Amino acid sequence: MVELTGKTLILYGIGKLVWCITVTKGISQKIQMKSLF
Repeated sequence: MVELTGKTLILYGIGKLVWCITVTKGISQKIQMKSLF
């Protein structure tokens, strides 16, 4: 088991935030592509 220290939680939070932004951008790009055609 990995000890959940402050740094670990911060890095985990940043990772989730970046992932959410990437997914949101990908979805919005797909919607834009569909609306073009």
